[in-house]
Amino acid sequence: MAYRPEVLDVGAGGTGLAVAGTSGNVLTSNGTIWSSSSPALGNWVKLQTLTASTSATLTFTSTYITSTYSSYVVIMNAIVSDGTSGAFGMTVSTNNGSSYLSTGYVGSAMYLVYNTAVGAFTAVTSTSDFNILVGSDTGENNGTLWLYNLATTKSPSILGDFWAKSLYWQKAIGYNTTTTAINNIKFAFDAGNIASGNLTLYGIT
Repeated sequence: MAYRPEVLDVGAGGTGLAVAGTSGNVLTSNGTIWSSSSPALGNWVKLQTLTASTSATLTFTSTYITSTYSSYVVIMNAIVSDGTSGAFGMTVSTNNGSSYLSTGYVGSAMYLVYNTAVGAFTAVTSTSDFNILVGSDTGENNGTLWLYNLATTKSPSILGDFWAKSLYWQKAIGYNTTTTAINNIKFAFDAGNIASGNLTLYGIT
């Protein structure tokens, strides 16, 4: 067959790309040729895992919070307080951590103790951060936090579900009124340190 620089022979009559496709794309075969295209919507791309070891904060920077992804997910795995805290929260930054927004947060964290005779939600609100977990102590906290509109001019918002210290189920909801793009997010207990555990950030295409 005649050589063409963009095509190579892959055997059995098939052809394929001789050079890499666009960065971030995926290669797909139809049985005869390979094509480079954007990944399908809904794919999870693992970006970074932060592991706590008596850490004051865990922070995802502008290296990972970009306009590349429409949404993000943070998986919380076995996050444990050093025992001096009452809540676990997230603040957002528009200047990659030089400062963090301390106003404009609207939302609440609601929790339900699993073994109560009569189920009832208790809501805790905060206007200075995204309140993710309330009433935490040295028990393990696990869950999933969805983040929307971070690197856009729309108000960033969150939605999360957590199993807190093996005692109660909790949901966090909220948004911030800023319309400036967010490029850094910071997690911390309201007092003391994050004794152990990890947070993993995924970008959603």
